[in-house]
Amino acid sequence: MFKEIKEVFKTTKCERTRFNFASFYIYTLMKLSLGLRPLILPVFNESNTSFSSRFSIVRDKKSKNYIEFRNLPLGDFLCKEFELFQKLSSIFFSRLSFIMEDINKYGDNDTLLFLLNKNNKPTNFTSSNINELIYKHLKIYISHLPANFLRHYFRTYLFNNCYDSKFMDFLMGHNLEGQEMLNRNSSLDIIKFRKQAINVQQQIIKEHNVDSLFA
Repeated sequence: MFKEIKEVFKTTKCERTRFNFASFYIYTLMKLSLGLRPLILPVFNESNTSFSSRFSIVRDKKSKNYIEFRNLPLGDFLCKEFELFQKLSSIFFSRLSFIMEDINKYGDNDTLLFLLNKNNKPTNFTSSNINELIYKHLKIYISHLPANFLRHYFRTYLFNNCYDSKFMDFLMGHNLEGQEMLNRNSSLDIIKFRKQAINVQQQIIKEHNVDSLFA
């Protein structure tokens, strides 16, 4: 199934779509790995063979409400930097392959969040196994994501929401470039968000009996 997803990315001519989809999966994987419920879950929309820049977004997996989303703000900024797109997509695919290998070992249908959904319906999932599967991959995302990706993605698109502001700070605080950027932006009430993020980190570490998320 991973090869099928990758093939779609190879054949499409819409770089904006390719980048936005990968970035949303990175965001979703990181949110799930922290035990947090993602605000949006990307699902393939195969209404046509050209794979247009339109996404089926489900905001609430229980109500199964879809929202069509086009031309995401992230793409407006970063799709101009094709080299950065290549770097992020390469990381995305390399890590996804390992994650899916682990998922295949479990054979758990609840982890189909990561698989291609051909029916345009929300994929049901639970967090029972997903967190454990992603913990060992998460730190690789953080160490490779450049500061400008974190800054523009989480601040431009998500910073209006306090919940995601704390998540943004949590991520950026574990990235060397991001940490330097936080130190230069005290006006964003970083101290308050940082304390809250640390509390979240400690809670996750305690619940999952691990020494450190980013060791």
